[in-house]
Amino acid sequence: MENKIWILVADDEDDIRKIVRDALVSRIGPHVMVVEAKDGSDAASRLQLQAFDCIITDLKMPRKDGGQLINAVMDSQFNAKTPVVVLTGFPDESITNSFMHITMLEKPIRAKTLVEEVEKQLKLGRTDQRVAAYLLNDFLTGVQEFFSQSLSQTPSIDSPKMKAPKANLAGEFVCAMTIKRGRTLGRFAVGFDGSLLQEIAKRLIPDKKGNNFDGAKVAKVIGSMLFNNSIKSKDEKGIIDLVENLAFHTGHSGNYKKLLASKGIVIEVHTEFGTAYAQALSGDETIMLKTA
Repeated sequence: MENKIWILVADDEDDIRKIVRDALVSRIGPHVMVVEAKDGSDAASRLQLQAFDCIITDLKMPRKDGGQLINAVMDSQFNAKTPVVVLTGFPDESITNSFMHITMLEKPIRAKTLVEEVEKQLKLGRTDQRVAAYLLNDFLTGVQEFFSQSLSQTPSIDSPKMKAPKANLAGEFVCAMTIKRGRTLGRFAVGFDGSLLQEIAKRLIPDKKGNNFDGAKVAKVIGSMLFNNSIKSKDEKGIIDLVENLAFHTGHSGNYKKLLASKGIVIEVHTEFGTAYAQALSGDETIMLKTA
């Protein structure tokens, strides 16, 4: 027997709620349990009663609007990590800027399109179990450009691989970054072979080579450069910040268990001096590691 899927639908129009409910049950199956709320206040009162697998809400509603409901979701004990799909005739960009995992669909919309988005969110799961893949392409582009400029060569890039929970992070030296966009946190790491980091240090950080070479410290400096040259440089609205930047020598620190527990995506970037490893990791809180 299939597990029940609980979906909260908040809209002040009875017809809209019925259309959404019928479409979800028809497409996904009778194991979908749809809880209807006639406005934001009604929906907010249900957040404290159970955990939902997905929440669908309108924005313009009486008593408590969709924006207020989303804030209530984020503050909810049971539903702070529940994916939210906004279905509205009045899109509000400030909401998607503040909440990275919010999906906004504009009315009128085909029922099939809505259901497909809900199915996608259900497959991705709770927002704290997702990797920071939404920024990975920008980050990877920044890594490529950085190596092209600093090493005067074009690196080759492998296909993405999965990092399993409890698996070590890739690279001899690793810089782990926690990035904030609005109220949402994401996590990246970039690992380096020691030979590659030595070459970068020799070219860009003269006092970090030879006997003075400290791989973890160099990795932290390079990680900041990569963040600024990739993700931050494309942040035209000024809504993305680097809130934590930590580095360590892989296997030489007992303070990164949270990182080891993360799942994620790893992409290897090869140069003639060694390999770098761009890694988007799950996790939505700061790590507070000590630098090795």
